[in-house]
Amino acid sequence: MKFLVVIPHYGSNDHLKRLLPSLGVNYEKFDNSEEECWIPFKYGDILIINNNIANRGFTKACNIGMGHVAWEADYDVAWLLNNDTEIEDLSEIVESVSGEFNNHFDTGVIGSCIVTLDDIDFIHHGGTGAAFPAGVHKVGRRSLGQLSQRTYERWVTGASVFIRRELIEMIGLMDENLVNYGSDSDYCFRARTANFKVVYLPTVVVRHAVGQSANPSPNQERQIKADMLYFSIKWVNGKLFHDLENEVFDG
Repeated sequence: MKFLVVIPHYGSNDHLKRLLPSLGVNYEKFDNSEEECWIPFKYGDILIINNNIANRGFTKACNIGMGHVAWEADYDVAWLLNNDTEIEDLSEIVESVSGEFNNHFDTGVIGSCIVTLDDIDFIHHGGTGAAFPAGVHKVGRRSLGQLSQRTYERWVTGASVFIRRELIEMIGLMDENLVNYGSDSDYCFRARTANFKVVYLPTVVVRHAVGQSANPSPNQERQIKADMLYFSIKWVNGKLFHDLENEVFDG
């Protein structure tokens, strides 16, 4: 499978100095003067959307990359990846994701086991709970063998998520009315209404500087409230949302 890694980049370039080498790419390949920087890597290409030049927000930046996957048949998977992450074992991730998509044709979205950079034993995201009013993650400890099974989920976080090209072709891009928050859960719910599965894979391990996103600025707080208001109007009072939130998964 050929991957397009889509990295919305905002803030310090120090993030990319950690992330790109973990993807097998030299940081010097990043052109800080370009709004869109393309870098080839072993399993496809990396597209860095530099929001420091023109801040489009998370969702619109992701959509730029997802559009390339949907309308350029050369790619099989869009891998949306936060800039403040690093990859633990790239070959294991590619093997696991490729195997899941090849063996389960109804899998549309794959979520990652996300651990914290400061404590890589702590799983910050091992699947999810409620999506609203604030996204709830399942948490646990790797040393205790927790969250170590493949599971079906209601949604998974967009900090590191893999989306099958056929799903993007079918349901389109993310909802840009959700500027920075909620577009991941929204997309997963839409995928499920199209009869695709959302899957958490514990073998796909990504390290994340969680504290930075856990302490939003006043401007980010305002955007969170705006995005969650839109999400509520779009989903929360409908029967479809109730059914998706309360679905019982087999296996």
